[in-house]
Amino acid sequence: MIRHAVSDLDGTLLNGSFEWDQVIEKEISRLLERGYDFAAATGRTEEGVKNCPGLWKMPVYLILMNGALILDPKRRPILVTEVSLRTKEHFLKKYPKANLEFITQKGILTRLSREAYIREYSAWDMWRKKVLDKKESGYYDRYMAQISFGSTEEEIRTAQVLKINGLELKSKPYERMLADLEESLVDAVNAPFADHVIEVTDREASKAKALLWLCDHLGWKREDIAVFGDGGNDVEMLRNFPHSYAPSDASPEAREAASQILPSNREYAVVEKIRELFCE
Repeated sequence: MIRHAVSDLDGTLLNGSFEWDQVIEKEISRLLERGYDFAAATGRTEEGVKNCPGLWKMPVYLILMNGALILDPKRRPILVTEVSLRTKEHFLKKYPKANLEFITQKGILTRLSREAYIREYSAWDMWRKKVLDKKESGYYDRYMAQISFGSTEEEIRTAQVLKINGLELKSKPYERMLADLEESLVDAVNAPFADHVIEVTDREASKAKALLWLCDHLGWKREDIAVFGDGGNDVEMLRNFPHSYAPSDASPEAREAASQILPSNREYAVVEKIRELFCE
């Protein structure tokens, strides 16, 4: 019997504007009220999930940064997996001028200036929708406040980095970076949720591994969990759990890994499936 729901956020559970809205909150609240469990599994940081205030306030587990961090319902870290110094050194030496974010639990370090960072990310449609267009809500200011611009190599080396994000919008340089990471990363893995980005964590950190750890921690059984995802960072999770669902507009790899394909996430397909499984 399915008793637990675990979902990715962007491109899966959230609406087409990458927002947590009242439709979503109503169904997840009903799920919890009926005695079932919900957890989010996302590449987002703490600040990113705080931009979904309804979710942040719910008494649920949060798998963040592609599994490098798990927060319990009281928002205490119960699993933290750090990127190695070896991995950080590779990025610092190989890509000294690249658009990289070295992400800790509470903030982001980048070697870029504030001006260069805004220029680079403003060219990416998803960042404009998720961050730049949220100025009125105050999220843009909160997001930018967490970033330490012009960070030094030593500051990055000594920081407890859980995830490394990168953005490269030019196709050929991006392809070269992907090839290099595939060859060079020894104790880390790149699991990007979309094209033109990288998302690097320790090899022992992934959404799937974090969820399996959570299953052991809570006594959940894999066959009792419904998982939802749409991107490259969801594929392992979708493959490892028998009840797995991907929207029709998910990546080809995610669709192939899922046991069932749902309609587009823009049609609240995941919300509708959760209602069917838990609330009817």
